[in-house]
Amino acid sequence: MRPQKILIVDDDPFVQSSLVEKFKAAGFDVLTAKDGEDGITYLAESPDIIITELLLPKVSGLEVIRRARHKSVDIPLIVFSTVYRDEAFFEDLKNRYGISGYFIKPVQFERVYSLIKSLKRESAREMSRKESFGVKKASGEIVPLLFPTLLHKLYISRATGRLRVQSGNMIKEFLFKNGCPVFAKSNLIHETLGRVLLDTGLISKIDYEMSIRQMLKEKKKQGEVLLEMGVLPINLKEALKIQLKQKLLNTFSWESGTYYFAPEKEVKIDIESEIKPAEIILEGIKTRINEETCDRYLAEFLPYPVYEGKPNYSLKELGLSKEEEKFFLKIDGKKTLQELIDSSPLEKNLTKKLLLALIILGMIEIKNGGVAENRAQKIDGSRKTLEEKGLKSEEDIKLYNDLNTYLTELKTKNYFEVLGVNEKATDADVKKSYFLMAREYHPDRFYNKDKSIRDVAEEIFTLLTTAYNALMTEDLRKKYLESLKGKDQEKKSEDVQSLVNAEIQFQKGMVYYKSQDFVNAEECFKWAVKLNPNEAEYAGWLGWVLYKKQPADSAIRKKAEEAINHALQMNPKWDQGYIFLAYLARVEKDEEKAEKYFKKALECNPNNQDAIREVRLINMRKKKSEGLFKKIFNK
Repeated sequence: MRPQKILIVDDDPFVQSSLVEKFKAAGFDVLTAKDGEDGITYLAESPDIIITELLLPKVSGLEVIRRARHKSVDIPLIVFSTVYRDEAFFEDLKNRYGISGYFIKPVQFERVYSLIKSLKRESAREMSRKESFGVKKASGEIVPLLFPTLLHKLYISRATGRLRVQSGNMIKEFLFKNGCPVFAKSNLIHETLGRVLLDTGLISKIDYEMSIRQMLKEKKKQGEVLLEMGVLPINLKEALKIQLKQKLLNTFSWESGTYYFAPEKEVKIDIESEIKPAEIILEGIKTRINEETCDRYLAEFLPYPVYEGKPNYSLKELGLSKEEEKFFLKIDGKKTLQELIDSSPLEKNLTKKLLLALIILGMIEIKNGGVAENRAQKIDGSRKTLEEKGLKSEEDIKLYNDLNTYLTELKTKNYFEVLGVNEKATDADVKKSYFLMAREYHPDRFYNKDKSIRDVAEEIFTLLTTAYNALMTEDLRKKYLESLKGKDQEKKSEDVQSLVNAEIQFQKGMVYYKSQDFVNAEECFKWAVKLNPNEAEYAGWLGWVLYKKQPADSAIRKKAEEAINHALQMNPKWDQGYIFLAYLARVEKDEEKAEKYFKKALECNPNNQDAIREVRLINMRKKKSEGLFKKIFNK
């Protein structure tokens, strides 16, 4: 085991030589720097502990601390001071940078050594954390930018548990371990492992189709089948990590829906694919959040100065480019948000998205009238939504949130769990539990509350009553247990088979479509929709092929448009649907509408090549028209 490495930054040669001698005798490796500039240079040596004087030549000790914290959020920092003696000053350093301790000179080595021995290497983000998601259950409504904010809060609090998010028919469940997403389930076909690997070019279409047939035949997971086929160019863990990343990124653009977080002591999965939230939050905001949303959330803070925030993440965790890192390190409170945007060497849209991401991550703060404003707190639109429901008082808002969280939790449970009884419960046990819970949540108890509160209570009461009616006698409990253990398993197997068969039919349809055989493509898409009516992509492609089969028929065109719009209601982020609508708008010679749909497709998927090409052509035509207009009027 290598000895710990200590970096001592102090311009006093006596202090340096004394500490070096004693720390070496205690078994440490020691690095020394005579000024702040050297101290920052030595950070590249990755010291385990840093001791620095605050008043240094060339670069201050505060800047050394700042740079050290950007390099690592966990490294213990110890401060010496000759001039600064105010305890409030050092408390601020603890809150902002998570310093492990401070000493007023002259310093006794024994006290410093004692502190170092007692350090538990608690990370700065744990020591300085003020806002915590904690280990409590939480639920609420999804608003724009809420998902990255949730990821940040879960990481800061090192939460372990399950986060369930739903928007319309789209449902996902993410497992978190110590604040990092490690696994995800999704009901979206384009997020299955095979489709993700196909879309990223890691497997061929032939291999993909063979794998889903083998899945159906052997009743295995797709990852296992692809491994056995020997077609994966990467190991399964890396493949699952790519899939997890896509599921996370695709959720960034959700602007409505609900979320529910349930803490657990531990989560168990076969293959763990950990992703650090900082980099995914930055990438998600850059690639999945449109400029309009970004502008809307930054607008009210443009006139106010921007300061460095808490070092929740190291620069390495953020994954910034060199230019982005330089820009970030220059933020010091001397410029307003607008001035930072205007003076940035980065492209303007990138600058705004980078600043938004840094605000959500707590790495920068806006000071409104001298008061630090954490913009990420305002992204949680739950309060605004509740006020719109008519809930004004803190008491009513808390009551609504508590009831709604409880209801969301109940919906994930079977009837035994709903009533809080086990499978061996007697009639008396079930009755007692039901009456206790029904009394607490009966809607009449909330007669003087707002309708939104009474509605949630009514829903809870109905669910409790339904559970009681299903379990009130021994015969009923036996039947319910059979349905849980038998029929549900059978239904699950049938559902899986239907989903796999639906995907096979869809892929067949795509082959027919690409060969211009629209009749057979329609038949395959019809089967896919019949087998999986909740998949937007299937329904949308069925609508589109109806049009392609009879493009001159206006009635068919209208029917196709209705089918595509229905698909977009199921999944408002399906980019290809907007491409179809844009092409249909062009048939109607409505270029304005076509442009709107192409841009919408690009918002949903910045990598959609059709949308990129069409938007570029539209912009080129506009510039050409503007140039021609100027030439005419300048003559």
